[in-house]
Amino acid sequence: MKNISLISIILSLFYVSTDFATRFFDEPVSSNNTKQGSNNVRGIVLPQLSAGQLQALTVAFDKYQPKQAIVNKTQETIDGLTAEQQLQQNGELLEFYQGDWRYRLLAVISPDGSNQALKTPLALLKGTNIKDTTVKSKIEKIYHQSTLANYNVIITNTKQVKLHYRQQNITLLMYQPKK
Repeated sequence: MKNISLISIILSLFYVSTDFATRFFDEPVSSNNTKQGSNNVRGIVLPQLSAGQLQALTVAFDKYQPKQAIVNKTQETIDGLTAEQQLQQNGELLEFYQGDWRYRLLAVISPDGSNQALKTPLALLKGTNIKDTTVKSKIEKIYHQSTLANYNVIITNTKQVKLHYRQQNITLLMYQPKK
């Protein structure tokens, strides 16, 4: 039994030392003095379209391009509301305009009665600057009975937020309910 163990240990050591030597000390060299593995790497040449093929594709997809009138109409709606129109906002709305900002209700988070850090309900509103498109949109966190640009905020349930300023009573809805 000792002989078999001794022979297996010697063969294992021989195999490990041979493997180590061939991996780290023997560098196979090809005929042009470069490593053998680097010959297998080649650049991929992708097919190119000719000018005629490009023209045919452009003509085929032109019918899917938006019309100029639609683009202008979209630009008019992005401009938002005038100050007078903003003061006339009332009732249930999906988006609310205040100054250069358009607000949409994203979520209402309310405590569930457990010992959470959140004691009062809060709402998350996405604010988008409608005058300057280079300004990034912002997510505003507003709490129950706080203010948002002079509007008093009351969070009534998990689907809506009430905003009150002077004679304006706005209910900002997360989505339009089915009627």
